[in-house]
Amino acid sequence: MTSGVKAAMVLAVVLAAGSLWGQKWVAPETAMTGNGEFEFGYAGGNSTVANSGLNSFYVGLLGSFLGYYRDPRILSFNVAPNWRYDNDSNVDTSFGSNNESVLAGLHFLNGSSMPLTMNYNVNRLTSADLSGGQVPITVRSRGLNQNLNFNWSIQKHERDKVDRWPTLMLNYGKGWSDNSVAGLEAPAFTADSSTFSALSMYQIVGFHVSGGFLHQDITQNTPDLLNLGLPTQTKSKSQSETVTVTRKLFKSTTAAASYNTSKGDVDVLNTPSSTSFDSANASVNSSPWKALNLNGNVSYISNEAHQALSSLATGTPPTTNGSGGVVPQLLFSTGREVDGAANGTYFLSQSWQLLGTAARDQSESL
Repeated sequence: MTSGVKAAMVLAVVLAAGSLWGQKWVAPETAMTGNGEFEFGYAGGNSTVANSGLNSFYVGLLGSFLGYYRDPRILSFNVAPNWRYDNDSNVDTSFGSNNESVLAGLHFLNGSSMPLTMNYNVNRLTSADLSGGQVPITVRSRGLNQNLNFNWSIQKHERDKVDRWPTLMLNYGKGWSDNSVAGLEAPAFTADSSTFSALSMYQIVGFHVSGGFLHQDITQNTPDLLNLGLPTQTKSKSQSETVTVTRKLFKSTTAAASYNTSKGDVDVLNTPSSTSFDSANASVNSSPWKALNLNGNVSYISNEAHQALSSLATGTPPTTNGSGGVVPQLLFSTGREVDGAANGTYFLSQSWQLLGTAARDQSESL
């Protein structure tokens, strides 16, 4: 169990004790309630099929604590620790896992027009899989994931009508995992990742605007089991941005537009490649009267891809010696596409309707 998980669980136990014992451990301005659960289960059986009997066992501890400082509309909090052990086995195999997690949250100014919420979640999983037979093999897996997010918004109230002003949501996550075979000197297969995302929404004067951002990094290390001296690391990076706007033009007409751009870089065995993607979309939907529905849509897509040729023997990008020196060999491709469509539906009756469609598609690639 990591020190962070242990500390959070110990804190939760101390707070629970204070709540149950006359709040000796809680300040007079603080109120808190809590509950805990103990789980236990076992299932076993035999089968007429050889080596297929299964025994399953688990035990778990769950806690949930809620409280506030002075006034729940000003500052409130929650903590939820969780621990569970599972074991499944039959004649030839055995699988056991430890799952530990803590979820904590702080909530500021819930009763105001500017509420702020912060949440933190950490989860750790450790497992071991024993495969039987003449040569038993034990595979061990470990993983840790953490997430921290902020949610903040401003609300304006006028005569029971709510204009939602900037709403901001931020999230950062980081995790790692490794897998290894017990008794094998080769390094473990490892993976590390980090993700950051942001989302903002704005609603005022009939416009609904939202924008999002996402960035992710992933690194993987694969053991060189055959000792060939080849690169064993894979790195990837991706990023995207999105903007969307919708507006009700008339009583029965709505228009929307969106734009998205994304790019990614991957390096596999010292072979770098990159891609980029851009798209735009505009649409209108209208129902001039009850029996008629009209809609139109136009979209544009553009993508590019770059890849460097590599040599697996040396693990380095191939080069050519020219007058300008060493120049990497690159592959390049690009494509563009424009689509447009218009549709109309007229309802003659509950059983009959007229449909009309017009569409055009134009694309090119290099």
